[in-house]
Amino acid sequence: GSDPESGFPVFQYTQGNARLAGFEAVAEFHPATWLHFRTTADYVHGQNTDLDQPLPFVPPLRATYAVRFEGDDIGPVSGPYFSIQGETNLKQTRLAPDDVAPEGTTLLHLGGGFSGSVGGRTVTLDVQVRNLLDMPYASFLSRYKTYALDPGRNVIVRVSSAF
Repeated sequence: GSDPESGFPVFQYTQGNARLAGFEAVAEFHPATWLHFRTTADYVHGQNTDLDQPLPFVPPLRATYAVRFEGDDIGPVSGPYFSIQGETNLKQTRLAPDDVAPEGTTLLHLGGGFSGSVGGRTVTLDVQVRNLLDMPYASFLSRYKTYALDPGRNVIVRVSSAF
């Protein structure tokens, strides 16, 4: 059913026995001190064993893949890097009765940064551009997936320092 005031769907869940099985894997390869490859994958299979149906809100297979380039220190700048990362989320095909599966998607992210000394302290600047191509998508785990998209292109600037 739905809420009469907002029109949003209302769900009722009851506790039951379940079986969860899955995996998480990471592989890294460093062919040179300045070049790093990394890939990950994760998957969960959730089954309500009382009702013999898939559990709700169990995400589909996800894979990430990244390449990171690290530069030599240049004067006061240390640890410069640049990275390119992809993230693929497949479409969930094992749905609970009231669940909805948005289309699978692949996103592209960029990152870069460096450290330097400011006033005797090491300060690190990192910049990330998430969803570089501004792909419209809805995450399977989003509670708003039936009526709102996840963030488009966004830029994250982080400055950090130990004290």
